[in-house]
Amino acid sequence: MPKQWPEHQVEQLKALVATKVHTYAEIAALMGLTRNQVYLRAVRLGLKNPAYMLRITKHSHLHRQLLEYYLTHSAKECQARFGLTPSEFKSCLTCAYRALELAHIRKDNRRHDRWSAAESISLLRRSGVQPRVMIARHLNRGGVHSVKEQLSRLNTGGKYLNGMPSKWVEAAFPLYCDRLPFVKTQAGPSGRRVKHAKAGFEYVIVPWVALRPLLRCRIDRLLKRYIRIMSTFQRWLYPDWTDADIIEFIHVIAKERPDARKTRAQKPGRALVDEDTLGRPARQARKPNGQSDRREGDRRDGKRGRGVR
Repeated sequence: MPKQWPEHQVEQLKALVATKVHTYAEIAALMGLTRNQVYLRAVRLGLKNPAYMLRITKHSHLHRQLLEYYLTHSAKECQARFGLTPSEFKSCLTCAYRALELAHIRKDNRRHDRWSAAESISLLRRSGVQPRVMIARHLNRGGVHSVKEQLSRLNTGGKYLNGMPSKWVEAAFPLYCDRLPFVKTQAGPSGRRVKHAKAGFEYVIVPWVALRPLLRCRIDRLLKRYIRIMSTFQRWLYPDWTDADIIEFIHVIAKERPDARKTRAQKPGRALVDEDTLGRPARQARKPNGQSDRREGDRRDGKRGRGVR
């Protein structure tokens, strides 16, 4: 049960809220209480404190002028022009963006068109290998949230989409770890509350197609089925590519650095790695007699191939 407030404190709270000058944090400091205590008591009493909204909307007369000036100038230039602090500029811009009558002068460079099939395929190829912000820059699709929303539409998470985690591989195939291509990705926890984030924790995976030759080993039936499904899906993402090309491409994009590319204004949506140069179409021209790399890759999985014994 919440502690009952004395009558004089209730009257003091009502009087301070009625002034429409002090926020809950300021009222708490005046009454010697915590902000949560003041806020919860105001909710139980049915009080509404408009002081914060009145404070952030005190520059309402600048909304149209600020949006028009912001179309051709930076944030710092706008702050210097109108004499606003960074916090006031952000609050003023937020309130201006909520006004529907000013929607035609918003500074919005985001893409609102539908994702194409090629963009979705490129997203799936890089998920779990590169951080989401880097994928968004590569596809010129805004920020992290656009990538997360598209993955949600595709009904996948993307975390282990391109490979099995190294810990799983070491537990399932302890005798073959020295023969498998481990890839250190750039993907991993990046939030401030994740304990490994500050230490530069990044996932290490083994591409699913590299695990396909190990299906003849004695492993759990469900794990064998999972590897077969994921490797088939990974081959579907790279039509007419060999398994070696797929592994090579994952290695290459795992080493990409965002600071190595030019600005998006100069080269919007252009990748550092051309996905077509690493696939089978480029190698087929050098292949004598029109032999098929895919058949050789499948034969290695069969009994006639060398594989893993």
